[in-house]
Amino acid sequence: MESTNYRYGIYPIMEWVDLEYDKQESHEQSTGDHDNTHRDTQRAIQACEYLRHCRDHAAGLTEPEWWAMVCALALEHDAEKIIHEMSQGYPGYTEKETNKKIKEIKKCKTPVNF
Repeated sequence: MESTNYRYGIYPIMEWVDLEYDKQESHEQSTGDHDNTHRDTQRAIQACEYLRHCRDHAAGLTEPEWWAMVCALALEHDAEKIIHEMSQGYPGYTEKETNKKIKEIKKCKTPVNF
């Protein structure tokens, strides 16, 4: 993969995600496939290099990297299950501590900006 050093803004990314979402919805309507409960969050993870990094390298994430991942996902409807799935690779993972962090973020009711 060749790097162009080009940085995309949030709006072109969201337009791309929306286009892909529309394609997926169209496909699901034509095939009757509606069983993917994590569809939106998984799509966001696939579209975001940082979230893919967190998923693929959970064992080596620093606390701030992990916290940023939790902040990015915590307000999604299926967040808790996905955050736990993505966090389990970390050697010090505990369900209790992860639930505590998710609860802290949900109190904010809006995504946290860094």
